[in-house]
Amino acid sequence: MPLISYTAAQQIIALIATCQADFVWQGWQGALLTIAFVVFAILFNMFAINKMPLIEGLVVTIHLFGFFAFVVIFWVLCPREPASRVFTEFQGMEAHRPERLGKLRVATLVAVVGPSAALIGADAAVHLAEELKDASYILPRAMVSSALMNYATAFIMIISFVSAIDPALLDDVLPTSTGQPWVAVIRHVTRSQAATIALAVVMCFQFTFTSINQATTSSRQLWAFARDKGVPFHRFLSKVSERDGVPHNGMINIAFHWLSTNSRDSGLRDSWLNSDLLDGNIRSAERSRIRDVR
Repeated sequence: MPLISYTAAQQIIALIATCQADFVWQGWQGALLTIAFVVFAILFNMFAINKMPLIEGLVVTIHLFGFFAFVVIFWVLCPREPASRVFTEFQGMEAHRPERLGKLRVATLVAVVGPSAALIGADAAVHLAEELKDASYILPRAMVSSALMNYATAFIMIISFVSAIDPALLDDVLPTSTGQPWVAVIRHVTRSQAATIALAVVMCFQFTFTSINQATTSSRQLWAFARDKGVPFHRFLSKVSERDGVPHNGMINIAFHWLSTNSRDSGLRDSWLNSDLLDGNIRSAERSRIRDVR
């Protein structure tokens, strides 16, 4: 969850930078926003969990409409690169110089993070099985259908995105002040600050409620271990609120754990990424990665 909260914080920073061109983000800002998202997710699970079905329906609706909004922009407004160039040309692979090969290796490691993150959380629904009616029937079908829908839309999205990127724009969008190259691409394509802000808000909304979902499933997993006496202080952690059936003690424990171990790291990570040396290395690696994909 802290990773998702940190990602949501990055979208907020990108949104602020879009609205205010001279904004320069600092590491402590990312850390504080991460803490804010974590606290909001915990408080929502503790005091507004009864609204979760309604919120989830709203989130799915925005998810689907947001997908079509992005795809339409890429298909209609963006210049389309030929498929032969997108899938068969790999710039830089013909150069076997040691310094070039080193950059390609770093770019490969950077590129692995994105696809692997999409596989995290696939088991989240399993931890809520005890709260479902007829879980043996509903849960597997829900997991498979959601995976098929999201992986299919993600495939369409990534193909649309890489097909719409003009290689000449890489040097402009990668060093963007927003910290999110996709925001710079949308701004360049739409030529509209309002449209860019609207799509950035959609992403912020989605990541916010993803954090809430992760807090929900994490608390249920901790409660299950505590109920089976599998963790220290199991009697305290296994207590469930009579008002709403939420393990408040487990939720608070998760909040302290996440805030103490990850929010500090997010601040250090932001400060690290803000250094000129690493910023140049990351952007160089990212530029090589995107060109190699193309």
